[in-house]
Amino acid sequence: MFYGPTLLAFETSDELMLKGDPQTILNGLSKNDDNLTYQLKNGGRNYTLRPLYEIDVESYGVYATIRNY
Repeated sequence: MFYGPTLLAFETSDELMLKGDPQTILNGLSKNDDNLTYQLKNGGRNYTLRPLYEIDVESYGVYATIRNY
């Protein structure tokens, strides 16, 4: 997921499975007050996203499977 030219990475060590069409998924994305992290609400889960260049040793994912159901 990109925010402008910045690649956002999910802070997770689990496989990423997002539900819905791309526009519905993006509607669940919001910027946090710190302007450095984002929240994505999807499928009853909350994901934290950060710019990939900000991640050092944490587990992260940049690819997700999208299911439209």
